[in-house]
Amino acid sequence: MKIHCLYRDFFLFLKALEIEENRWHCFNEYYFSKYRDFLSAVWYKLQGYTKKNIKERVFAIKRSDYSDLEAELKLYDIEDNSRRIINKCREILYYPEICNIYLFIGFFSPDAFVFRFKDNFVIAVGLERFHNFKNYPILLAHEYCHYIQNMINADTSGKVKDRIIREGISVCFSEAVYSGKEPWEYLFIKRENYYQLEEKYQYYLELLEKGDFEDTDIFHGFIDNQDNSVYPRAGYFIGYKIVKNYIERDSGKNLSKKIDFMKLIREKNLLFKTY
Repeated sequence: MKIHCLYRDFFLFLKALEIEENRWHCFNEYYFSKYRDFLSAVWYKLQGYTKKNIKERVFAIKRSDYSDLEAELKLYDIEDNSRRIINKCREILYYPEICNIYLFIGFFSPDAFVFRFKDNFVIAVGLERFHNFKNYPILLAHEYCHYIQNMINADTSGKVKDRIIREGISVCFSEAVYSGKEPWEYLFIKRENYYQLEEKYQYYLELLEKGDFEDTDIFHGFIDNQDNSVYPRAGYFIGYKIVKNYIERDSGKNLSKKIDFMKLIREKNLLFKTY
């Protein structure tokens, strides 16, 4: 694997602000120009920002905005820990290609995501919203599984069902790598939300089968018309339940035992027939 620590130069940029008057020049000199290809791909192509958006954010930056993150990174060796996490993941799901991980600081980036950069898929971790790294191993394991899924099944339908299964496989993978936690911890939701979603699981499967979720973002802030309640990350929960039930029922195993995740990824279409 190769870990790219872009965030270090972002902190150099913040430090330089104490003596530099021209913020935009400082930003380009210490950070953007060094990683122009990657940051442009994330900000302009993936997130749809403009140069004006980035400039506005740069001129609004305060070093105190990142003081918590800077302090945590002094205690948590993110490069070494990222290496350890990926090595642990590779014990369960091995892929021979070099996995590139970009640790950067962006503007309103997802905490972690996989996308195609240049000629390959990479894992990107946007550190700006981190206040601690308690759940970082689960998060990175989840994204590593997405990375492998993208490498194996790059051409996906883009339909809700496909994403539900892909997310379910990644959630189950993170549970297999870091077992012993509560299910809602792998889903990054609250305990009460987990049990609320469990009560509605069969109902949501019916809606999924009818195609009612195709024009709804059930992965972030799904509003249930039955009770007008907001259920964050409902799509992740549904996928997790489908995949976990498949593993336990059809494989006769649970996630504490060794699962052939590569086979699961390659034959993911079988999961559509199991609920």
